[in-house]
Amino acid sequence: MKNIRHISIAAGFLLLILSSCNNFEQVVNVDIPEHKPAISLSAEFGSLDTALFLSVGRSASILASYENLELDAAPEIKLFRNGELLTEDFDCQYSSCVHELNQPLGSAEDTYRIEVSAPGWETVSSTQKMPPLPVIKDAQFTHEGTLDPDGYPADEWAVLIQDPPDEENYYAISTLSVRREFDGTDTLLYTSNYPPSSLDPATSVVYGASSAALILSDATFNGSEYWLRMYSYSQDTSNLEFLALEISSLTKDAYLFYKTFTAYQENEFNPFAEPVVVHQNVENGHGIFILKNTLIKEVEY
Repeated sequence: MKNIRHISIAAGFLLLILSSCNNFEQVVNVDIPEHKPAISLSAEFGSLDTALFLSVGRSASILASYENLELDAAPEIKLFRNGELLTEDFDCQYSSCVHELNQPLGSAEDTYRIEVSAPGWETVSSTQKMPPLPVIKDAQFTHEGTLDPDGYPADEWAVLIQDPPDEENYYAISTLSVRREFDGTDTLLYTSNYPPSSLDPATSVVYGASSAALILSDATFNGSEYWLRMYSYSQDTSNLEFLALEISSLTKDAYLFYKTFTAYQENEFNPFAEPVVVHQNVENGHGIFILKNTLIKEVEY
């Protein structure tokens, strides 16, 4: 009898809880803000580039289909350098556009402005100044010269940066290798480019539209020399033709874009993550235009 009474009390308590849960339900109607479609663009230009690639499309509202974000008219693209027209000869296929250069874009600290227009669309634009070429006093590589965080042998990289004083500077670093392979008939050369890792808390690995790199700001070493130590998975050096570090100075817009774009990608499938607003710098539209000034520092191996 006592057990029956206990079961009855528990069942009644559960019923009370379930019925009270209805009082916590609330339907909230959220007004979707009105969206005005605009041109969007993505352009990442480097000083060593001999071809300038960019993507041009249109923005969409939060409830719109993302299957087709191409413009309904051919875009007109103009690139200016120090106020003078550099080119408007971009070949566009769908949303991808390219302009072939006769020589690399160059490391001079010039100001570039890109303008994109199309019939029926408001012209969008963005301006960037090429950052100064990084000053690298030394770069080193030691095959299996360190251990990764799991205790496995790893290749060690080190670079000595001479940072300019009294200004904010941002850097991106990746490794560059050319490897020789024999396929039984011919000897082939393969180029690979990937970011190293670092235990330095000022660094982070980030992703752009088509590449990845280790980036950092000079907040902790402004105006001084700084040894940055890195590591990567151990690689066979017997068939290497060339090994180097690719070191770039970034504009502030580039640094902020890479940081926020990577955070957005990493949080994409996490329902508990804070929303990430990806940095952009396009007037009258959406997207990013960034510059990087790059040098290749060969290392001994």
